[in-house]
This record gives sequence, C-alpha cells and structure tokens, in this order.
Amino acid sequence: MTEVPKASPIACTQPPAIEGRNAPKSVNEEFWKPTRNLIRIDPYFRTRHQPTADQHHVKQLAAILRNTGQLDPLLLWDNGKALILLDGVHRLAAYKAVAWQSGIPSRIVTCAKRTALLLAGAENAKASIPLSGPERADFAWKLVRDPNGNYSKSEIVTASGISKGTVDNMRARWVGMQHEGMEATGLWFRDRRPNTMESYESPEDEERTAAVRTLAGAILDALNGLHRRDSELVAEALHYAIGHKLEAMMDYLFNEEKKEDEDKDEDEDEDEDEDEDEDEDEDEDEDF
Repeated sequence: MTEVPKASPIACTQPPAIEGRNAPKSVNEEFWKPTRNLIRIDPYFRTRHQPTADQHHVKQLAAILRNTGQLDPLLLWDNGKALILLDGVHRLAAYKAVAWQSGIPSRIVTCAKRTALLLAGAENAKASIPLSGPERADFAWKLVRDPNGNYSKSEIVTASGISKGTVDNMRARWVGMQHEGMEATGLWFRDRRPNTMESYESPEDEERTAAVRTLAGAILDALNGLHRRDSELVAEALHYAIGHKLEAMMDYLFNEEKKEDEDKDEDEDEDEDEDEDEDEDEDEDEDF
C-alpha cells in the first residue's frame, strides 16, 4: 500500500499490536481533503450485501457533484499506512465518475481496528432515503416560488442539487405563470410546460387497447429479452426513467388485483357460510 505522506495531518495514535476488547476505545477525528489515490477500499469493512456501488445512485450523486461541487464528507480510517473507506462508497464512485482531481472532504478517524469496524456499521445503518430527481426538482421549484425566501441561485442549487440552468428556467417560467395569472401545482414536471397535463385525455375502449399493445411492443423491443435475464436491472432502469411515479403504477396494477382477490375470497367465504347454514337447516328438518 502507498504510505500516507508524513506531511499530512494524519497520525496513528494506536499501537498496531493492540487489538481486541483490550484496545483503547477512544476515537480521534480530523477533517481534511485527501486525494482519491490515497483512499483504499477494504472488503473487511463492507457492510452491504451488494459488492459494488449502485450505479443509479452514483449517477444521481455525480449530477449533484457537478451542480454543487460538494457532497457529504467520507468517513475514513487511518491505519498508519493508508486511508481505509468506512462510509461513502457511492460518494467516492461519484467523485471518480466526474474525474475529480481536487481533495475530497473527509472525516479521518484514528482508532483501533475493531472500533473502526463498529463505526462503519453505525454509519451505514443510519436510515436515509435520498431525494429522487423529481423530488429535488420540486423542492427547487418550491424555493423559486417562495414569496418570503428571496433565495439566490447558488442557495437553490446547493439545497436541491439541480443545475443553475434549471433554476434559470424555473425563474423564467414562474414569471410567465404570474403574468398569465396561473397557479402552480407544485410539481415541476407539470408546471414547466403550459397545459400539457390538463389537455391530455386518456384513450378508452378499443383505442386504449391498441395504445397499450403498441406501447408494450415498443417496450419489449427495447428490452430485447433482458427482463428474463436480469429483472432487477430492468426494474432499476424503469425507476431511473420514471421516478416516483413507478410506485403509483405498481399500486394501480397489483393493489387492484390484490383487492379483487380479497373480494373474491370474501364472496367464497360467504357462499361457504350460506351452504353451512342450509346444511344445518336440513339437519334440523330431519331431526324434527
């Protein structure tokens, strides 16, 4: 492994031979910006089942990094020879994706190896659901429209992670909507173009069936059988393309079917109860 330069502010405060339960439990933490070539990934500290980074999440982080120039700090362990990544696999991959040349904001800890492993688990165990692309856009749209905020472009970009160009488009759109006396829905994908959602009428009957078959054929052609070989990849691609609407689509398809099955089971139970009541009535007539 490449030795950490002596000029760096890192110093191993634990004798390497001291491990196990008798190792000191103190943790010394510093903040600085090492370059990517000093950071190592050790499988020993991996906490997730997935051995590689989720590329969809990496792309989202890379977009935020390009727009804002910053991500949350990595968590690194100084073992005296290298900086070992404890938390931030996706962030590190995002820095690599954008060919980041500067130092990477990091929290550097010096402690016993067993303590470092506990820190890795604790950091990755935190429940965190990042905003999707549409959610980030909607939040930026909210900031643009806030009458009391008067947020600067840089503040909106930093808070939402969207690009400066998108903020410019939102501001121009909001000025136009106010001039026309239009009210915002709060959803950028609806408000960004006038009347696109309101003027659309969903087809019915035979026209709807034909539209479904045409779209299904196009989707199958695009997949080229991949949904049979790697359904999880296809699911991730659909989520990347459709975003938060995918969950509503799944509810529409499968919750309705579940409800129909439950209704059917209830009807069958009622029929069985009626049959049992008739049998009891017949038995009482025979006894009489």
